[in-house]
Amino acid sequence: MSGDGVYVYFQAKSPMGMRDPKKVAKLGPSETYVFDTGIKAIGAIFGWEAPGFDLDAAAAIFDEKKQCLDFVWWDHTNNATSSIGFLTADNQLAGAHAGDKEALKIDFTRVPHNVTHILLVASVYTKDAMLDKVKSVSVRLSDGPSELCTYTVASDLEGTSMLMGVLLRNGPYWSFVTMKQPVLARTVTEIMYDASNLVAVKALDGTALHHFKLALAIRKARNLTNMDTELFGNKKSCNPYMVITHGGKRHASEVVTNSYSPEFEMEPVDLGEAKPNDGSVIEVQCYHHEEEREDEWLGVVKVCVGGLTAKGPGTHAVWLPLSCTKERKASGTVITGTVQLEVTLTDT
Repeated sequence: MSGDGVYVYFQAKSPMGMRDPKKVAKLGPSETYVFDTGIKAIGAIFGWEAPGFDLDAAAAIFDEKKQCLDFVWWDHTNNATSSIGFLTADNQLAGAHAGDKEALKIDFTRVPHNVTHILLVASVYTKDAMLDKVKSVSVRLSDGPSELCTYTVASDLEGTSMLMGVLLRNGPYWSFVTMKQPVLARTVTEIMYDASNLVAVKALDGTALHHFKLALAIRKARNLTNMDTELFGNKKSCNPYMVITHGGKRHASEVVTNSYSPEFEMEPVDLGEAKPNDGSVIEVQCYHHEEEREDEWLGVVKVCVGGLTAKGPGTHAVWLPLSCTKERKASGTVITGTVQLEVTLTDT
């Protein structure tokens, strides 16, 4: 609902469970931390207690179809776009703590749009060493000086690699889903040799990030009314036209004369890029044109840009009812009618 009492259709919805970035979350197995969309990059800082040998942090990168695209590990320290890679100790994303061993950076703004899963792994490469000799393995996620969440595995350590969790993308939103899965593999690349190692990863569904170009036109309206009457109370004919307003710009259709159910020949209005988390509102106002006095307002439709993107690429016909503001409703204004929006979304 907008401030004037008019309902906004297709409102962009944030995922359930979004966390307050000012509070550190201590996670257990199979828990989810949803990142605030204001967080643009994080550090994934690994720590462990392993007497006499070391572990290696790594990441495996997957697309929406759960196909592995790339690895980041000691033999390949950055992915192709340098959006995922190792951090140096002095990098502010690491926010150094006692016990930190290795750290990865994940720049959400640069991760390729088709990447949906980033698997975080700690592995034992030392010959004959196993995780059962390790007291604990931990990963904490930080956006610099602010620690966001921590996750520690301190029991049932076995095998030679521990799958710690998955950074999961759903459109513009990222979350961290913790795991506790030991596997027999000494590097992140070896984990891929056995499909059973990835069952839990592939059970998580993510969605790629799509950016669209949005165009909007009004094609039809039905059952419009205007408040004016002629002598003896006979209703005047309606001369409707539509006005689309967004981002401070105003686009008007032609006036259709003598029709309560008009059809418009409006050129689609280019509204620019549309992202799934775009909360901006498009207003579609309907007016009755008067020759000798001020045009009469016949109602409004409000739609959210981000919610429209859920319709996906293509051209979509959407019928919505005209609404009245609470101020006009209080003064006795009655609004009827519906309008057809032609929504066109083009992949960029």
